[in-house]
Amino acid sequence: MYRIAIAGLFLLTMGCAYNPPIQQTAESATAILTLPVGHAWDRALNTLIDAGYTITASSKESGLITTGGKYVQADETKVDCGNIWGLPFAKDQRTQIVVSYTVRLTEDLPQRSKVQIATQVQGNFLSHAGATQQKLECRSLGFFEKDLIEKINK
Repeated sequence: MYRIAIAGLFLLTMGCAYNPPIQQTAESATAILTLPVGHAWDRALNTLIDAGYTITASSKESGLITTGGKYVQADETKVDCGNIWGLPFAKDQRTQIVVSYTVRLTEDLPQRSKVQIATQVQGNFLSHAGATQQKLECRSLGFFEKDLIEKINK
């Protein structure tokens, strides 16, 4: 009987463990735009500002733009923040997701530019009516990068 109780406790404990995402590096995407690099730069900067991101660093000469984090609506189809009890944290309404970007623009040809976008995703799980907070290791599943490239290329 004692062994059964220990085995049951072990299985219950294992089911409650936090499982982080499989890959914990920032997601990135690269695309070729049919815009000169100067126009692509202006569009990228304006797109990020219009979306409510704070620009923390920018250099038109180096083609680099970085943003501060912004709270976004995201579910398990957009981010992987691991799971608990087999359920994705991103599916839980108590999980807050913060996304920031690093954008690099370079000239590909005189009338084309190359854009590289990397996202950093952080998650916070607010439990017990917000009294406790658990930081989550999250990664993008590619939605944010593709969406930003589409908006820049419009």
